[in-house]
Formats: sequence, structure tokens, C-alpha cells
Amino acid sequence: MNVNDLVVHFGSQTKAAAKLGVKKAVVSIWKTRGIPPGRQAMIQIQTRGRLRADRPEVAPQRDEVAA
Repeated sequence: MNVNDLVVHFGSQTKAAAKLGVKKAVVSIWKTRGIPPGRQAMIQIQTRGRLRADRPEVAPQRDEVAA
């Protein structure tokens, strides 16, 4: 998931921050750094799966895709 997914789900960046219990500045940082995996898992639970955590550990690596 990314910040755009949060904005669509919650209605705005400010509302997302409020619902997730973080400052709006934290959500702004997520725009450039990405949402930490642990936080994504918590968001997935909080939204009852409507927003899904990224699972890079199960995504194919670049060299695996080319093979």
C-alpha cells in the first residue's frame, strides 16, 4: 500500500493521520520513504483487509522474473 491508497480509503491525508493515530507529518514522510511494513500490517488489520500490506518478501526478485 502507499499514501495514495490511504487518502482514497480515509478521504484525505489529514483524516488518514487522525484515524491511524499519527501526525500528518508522518504520513507526509511515508510519501517519500514508503509506509513501514509493520505499520502496513497494522493498517491492514485496522481496515479489515480493505488495504493490503505489501509483501516484498514473496514478490519475485528482478533476476527471477528474467529467468
